[in-house]
Amino acid sequence: MQHALREAQAALEEQRVLLGTLIDSLPEIIYAVDTNNRVKVVNKALLDTLGRRRDQVISRTLSDISNDENVADIEAQAATTMRTGRALTDQERAWISTDGSVRWFNYTHVPLRDHGTVSGLVCTVQEVTTRRALEQEILEISNREQRRLGSDLHDGLGQELTGLSLLLKGLEVQLSREAPQYTSHITKITDLLAHAIQSTRSLARGLAPVNLERGGLPEALKHLAARCTDMYSLQCTFGNGSQKLPDLEEGAATHLYRIAQEATTNAARYARAKTIAIDLRSTGRKLQLSIADDGIGLSAGLAQRRPGMGLKIMEYRARMLGGTINFEEPNPGTRIVLSAPLHLLRQSKEKLSRAV
Repeated sequence: MQHALREAQAALEEQRVLLGTLIDSLPEIIYAVDTNNRVKVVNKALLDTLGRRRDQVISRTLSDISNDENVADIEAQAATTMRTGRALTDQERAWISTDGSVRWFNYTHVPLRDHGTVSGLVCTVQEVTTRRALEQEILEISNREQRRLGSDLHDGLGQELTGLSLLLKGLEVQLSREAPQYTSHITKITDLLAHAIQSTRSLARGLAPVNLERGGLPEALKHLAARCTDMYSLQCTFGNGSQKLPDLEEGAATHLYRIAQEATTNAARYARAKTIAIDLRSTGRKLQLSIADDGIGLSAGLAQRRPGMGLKIMEYRARMLGGTINFEEPNPGTRIVLSAPLHLLRQSKEKLSRAV
């Protein structure tokens, strides 16, 4: 009996060592906590990240070890996962290093169960900074190309058409004296050219909607509301609570604008909204953008048409900003709320300036 017990204990110890060696060899951060968020298992990747020894981490909470506000948020989310029993997967979060650089991590919380009762969590964290940097660079290349095209349209084709319009005005004056029978034709050509100039300006503004030197994002959203009102014959308004909003990096501002643009288009075209309210304001350390309408609601609107990529693209843009986006359905209508940390919106500007 004693021999069998010793063999069982030896086998368990062998399995423990094997499991410990396995998780220590993985590049991802892996740890397990009990219901009080105390660490019970930890791998080398997390110890290296914290700069601590194993005995300094075991039986302590991460918030005891690090005062980073992100740790507190993750522990709060872990407590929610244990309470609900629902796994949390593919959550991305930004961490600001001591040197000011931004690192991105994807984390997962999976409940541990003991006879059906949640007894703790297994948590995995994978750094995705390189992937995020590549995605950001791809988007920035696209944004730069769009801005270049917008500038070419405005400063190139737009200016040439304006020059033609001025020449045509001079010709119209001359023909009105020498050949008045052609005046009506010149007037038609002038009207067509004026329409072409307006279309060129609209295209240029659409390719580069946010101009930091002319009001930035608030001014761009104000123009979006006015254009939505004219185009769809409804009431679309923009407000920011008379706040003095901080300056944003152009790429981040463009993401926010595109989210508002997609939301207002959906509300006008598919939700049959009569009023749309765009609101932009800072709340503490975060920037919040909300778009609310009085239409038939998001679920009803999606049920009447084939779901497109618009919602997924909005979610993707929110993730690129390090924020979250929620789709709410008050009765009536839809409210889309994006919340993103301001320090990341500013940090992206510093990072881009260092990269140039």
